Amino acid sequence: MSEERKPFGPAAAAFLSAGAACLALGLLAPVTALDLMPKVGPLSGQTMIPAAVFFIAWKGLAFLWNERDPAPRPVFTATFTMIACGLVLTFPPVSQLF
Repeated sequence: MSEERKPFGPAAAAFLSAGAACLALGLLAPVTALDLMPKVGPLSGQTMIPAAVFFIAWKGLAFLWNERDPAPRPVFTATFTMIACGLVLTFPPVSQLF
């Protein structure tokens, strides 16, 4: 039985999109004027915008990389870097710089 290998492009798109959303969340953490839903407060904008970044990036990258097979190491490195930067940006000493 031969197993067909699927391209890594759609999965790479999901990984990079998740990293981009984490970075967007880190960048928006110090912003307090994002009341998209007044009853929820600024947290609504701080979570809805990164979610939109994820879905838009995922759709765009999945379209570009539908049948492609990018190397996994640079994808994982870029994803980890964006997640780490997003996490660091949420800490008060760093977020107070903005």
